[in-house]
Amino acid sequence: MKFLDGNNVKKEIKNLVGSGSTLKIAVAYWGKGATKELGLDKLPTNSLVTVICDLMSGACNPKEISCLRKHIGNDAVKQLDGLHAKVWLTENGAIIGSSNASANGLGFEGNETNTLIEANFFIKSQAALNAIDKWFDNLKPKDISPSDLKRAEKLWKRRRLGRPKPEYKNLYKSIAQNPQDYFDRDIVIWAFEHEDPSKQEIKYAENVVKNRGYSNDSVSWYYVVDVSVLPGSYIIDFDYTPKSRNFRYSETTQVLEHEPFQFDGVHGVLLCKETDFFHVSSNEMVDWKKALDRAVLATPSEEHDWQWRLEDFHQYMIAR
Repeated sequence: MKFLDGNNVKKEIKNLVGSGSTLKIAVAYWGKGATKELGLDKLPTNSLVTVICDLMSGACNPKEISCLRKHIGNDAVKQLDGLHAKVWLTENGAIIGSSNASANGLGFEGNETNTLIEANFFIKSQAALNAIDKWFDNLKPKDISPSDLKRAEKLWKRRRLGRPKPEYKNLYKSIAQNPQDYFDRDIVIWAFEHEDPSKQEIKYAENVVKNRGYSNDSVSWYYVVDVSVLPGSYIIDFDYTPKSRNFRYSETTQVLEHEPFQFDGVHGVLLCKETDFFHVSSNEMVDWKKALDRAVLATPSEEHDWQWRLEDFHQYMIAR
């Protein structure tokens, strides 16, 4: 038996995966890139592989499961609700411990797992391998259907929203350099020409706020036509001045809920609360303006109203 800490477990798992002709994996949570990192995309065609995950946990990236199914076959990847094991087994040995496949029980992946302290054991005892093999064969996993993957996608997104806030001094540079820390958080970059609402619009919005049980002091609101932001999403809001083609940071809010289109048959009311998550400081506005200029040129709008998911906006942040 050999002890493996977090510094060497990935290498040992990859070596084990590539060493056997029969591979049995019972690992609950899978994160982005695990299939490639662990060599599961390059297994010999005659390998006998079975992978069991906890797809419905919310901590298992369904896109990675789809990638895994593509490389080893749909029938080779199963799901088992409540699975918490981390077992890698071949005829040459087994690794058992705390390490998932790139993600942990909180729905982290990539660099987000760097602070985790892992411990695992490499086992070669034949008696132990026989016992592990028997335990694996007694599991009762289910096949994964397309509808399962769709449901898992919703659970995964919901769990990813609960990740701790990244630490940063300059939000722009942090997003540009470490986008994986910010993707999957439903962050929307919203730039538009602000117009003063009419008295009728203000009264209607204030009634919506009151009827939903909020106070006007704690909630901000927008009149919107096309609502592509969902409750829980973050909006990084910029004012746009067409005459000078200038952008000014307004605020960052989190969406509480959306009132259906009842005001004039066109506009709805988006209720938000201000948050200090993802705050833009004045010393980074030069970079934001450059990125916004590039984005506006690429996606013209006669209404001077733009919404970009951060995953789409990131290309304008790193362009030169």
